[in-house]
Amino acid sequence: PGLSSYSGTTPEDAGEIHRHNLATYVDVGADILPNWYVGAAARYDRLLDGVLPAIDKAIASGIADPERLAVMGQSYGGFSTYGLISLTTRFKAAAALAGMTDWTALALGFNPSLPATRPYRNALGVSAGRLNGLEFGFQYGLPLRSTAYAMNSPLMYVDRVQTPLLMLHGDFDGAMVQQAEEFYTALERPGKRSRLVKYFGDD
Repeated sequence: PGLSSYSGTTPEDAGEIHRHNLATYVDVGADILPNWYVGAAARYDRLLDGVLPAIDKAIASGIADPERLAVMGQSYGGFSTYGLISLTTRFKAAAALAGMTDWTALALGFNPSLPATRPYRNALGVSAGRLNGLEFGFQYGLPLRSTAYAMNSPLMYVDRVQTPLLMLHGDFDGAMVQQAEEFYTALERPGKRSRLVKYFGDD
């Protein structure tokens, strides 16, 4: 059997897993290993901590085939997916849904998911405020005064990616669609296997 590691952020994501219709993967013989990241969501250097030990255990137990591993994640899990495939080549395929790849661009960009009826100024700095909050563990101020954003951005390590990657992103998502576009462009130019599917008018 193959093993797909679904990357979320917190146990609360368990209620969202059904949205990705994981039963479809089970129907074709895949085993699903939910993974919820423990700790600061945006710590690039800790992404492997909660994933590889679980995969190793699944392989040792005979559940997973090390030659048929895949990883998929949405939102923070998308960030984890981007990060994981730049940290390891153990996955044979990956899918990132609405994930973050460039924290600097996210912090300084507009949030397209806000209703147009709100004051326009509310679209500015919304992402930066979240990045500085405890949920991200980023308390370093604006990106121009900190290297933490770049150091924790999967885009900075895209040259290491060898895993074929499918990216799905809505252009109304709070993590702007440019996050996927940047990563796709960085993979496409050297000819690495990737595909970007954009959903217009959707988050």
